[in-house]
Amino acid sequence: MKMKSKTPSDKIEKDTIWFMWILTFVVVGIYITTLFSNPNVLKPVRLVPFTILMAVHLFLHWWLGKITKNPVWIPRYVIAQGVIAFTVILISESIVLPIALFMGLIGEVIGLLGITRWGILAVIYYVVLGVINVSVIEDIRSMWGWLIGLVPMLFFVVIYVMLYQRQMDAREKAQDLANQLEEANQQLSEYAVRVEDLTLLAERQRMARELHDTLSQGLVGLILQLEAVDAHLSKHQVEKAREIIGLSMERARLTLSEARYTIGDLRGEKRVDLSLAEALQEELDRFKKTSGVDFHFEHSVSDGLPQKMTETLVRITTEALSNILRYANAKLVTINLSAIDGKITLLIRDDGIGFNPQQVKEGHYGIIGMRERAKLAGGTFKITSQAGQGTTIEVVLLIEKEHETN
Repeated sequence: MKMKSKTPSDKIEKDTIWFMWILTFVVVGIYITTLFSNPNVLKPVRLVPFTILMAVHLFLHWWLGKITKNPVWIPRYVIAQGVIAFTVILISESIVLPIALFMGLIGEVIGLLGITRWGILAVIYYVVLGVINVSVIEDIRSMWGWLIGLVPMLFFVVIYVMLYQRQMDAREKAQDLANQLEEANQQLSEYAVRVEDLTLLAERQRMARELHDTLSQGLVGLILQLEAVDAHLSKHQVEKAREIIGLSMERARLTLSEARYTIGDLRGEKRVDLSLAEALQEELDRFKKTSGVDFHFEHSVSDGLPQKMTETLVRITTEALSNILRYANAKLVTINLSAIDGKITLLIRDDGIGFNPQQVKEGHYGIIGMRERAKLAGGTFKITSQAGQGTTIEVVLLIEKEHETN
């Protein structure tokens, strides 16, 4: 079960309650001490107002938290507490009460207003009231003695309250930082889950591309070849049918080999490939044997390209040739491979019937797979086509600097 963390306001409120209970204990102690030390206060004419004013004084202390929520009430509170303390001291005629009551009020107002103009004015207000009380109860000489004793006590109270306030501020900041850290950890946990989900999604997309480019294309090629065999057999062209069956067997073996390579690639195994030009030439030769469509291949790319780049361009070419065979009804395919200004460009053109790239039906993942492969390799993929004007595919990849230097 998750524990609910305490907020800074909770801790401040707890500290305030403890302070108020201590203050209550002190005020009650002063009240009882005054009654025992000054018999005149026990007279009803003094006891009743003395008790009521002490109770109101204590009540206002407890209500300080609610009073401070409205800044307008703070000056009224300061003035009211001063008047109450002044009156209580006059009623009791106790020389101890000015120190006890006004020191508490001074500490409270310093904590509330700080060392500001209003805070200093409030302190002066309480000191003046205390001086008047002492001068009325005793004499001028006693007042000076009271003031001399007041200075170190006042200094101690101010320093203590300021240190306490700084400690409270530091605790509040520390708690705020702890809350921010907890929120950051929560966000990191959520990000980790999202990264894991995205990683799984990317791996699924990769497997979908690999399956499409191996098993799917291989099976499509076999189906087309078997359809051609059936057509030749219906025309009693046995030799031609046998030749295509041989190509079909070769195609099946190649598909099996590519499937094994894909499984090995998913397991992290490495494979020594042909050069890019050799691999494309092999794909085009196989394409011509299967379809009978002529091709024209030009290239000006040196050997030794990174394996991932070679694989990307070969896979895109294979998918493009498969689509040409199935849909284009083309007579000629032209492939141009060039490397200029640190970029390698692959152009695949056919003179087929063309199509509208914006109206590709759902379920045809070939174009999606080609575009994804180019994007994952850090390149661009562009396809242009119009009805009756054939189709052009352009793939541009950046050549790695290390290979370019070599």
